[in-house]
Amino acid sequence: METINPLDHLSDLAVFVRVVDTRGFSAAARAMGLTKSAVSKRINRLELQLGLRLLQRTTRAMSLTEAGRVLYERAA
Repeated sequence: METINPLDHLSDLAVFVRVVDTRGFSAAARAMGLTKSAVSKRINRLELQLGLRLLQRTTRAMSLTEAGRVLYERAA
């Protein structure tokens, strides 16, 4: 079983908030000095840890799920 570092969880949460604020993975990656792949992996890890889908993603658009909206409102 993988140990979850609380600081990683907070860092992933900060990435999630930045993705929502910038309305995309690429813009969030640029703003945070990360690669788009790193941002995607952190969002995926956060979703796995929480057991919730936070973002609805397609190749062209991204939107918050209901769970994502609630988490964003609390985290922002």
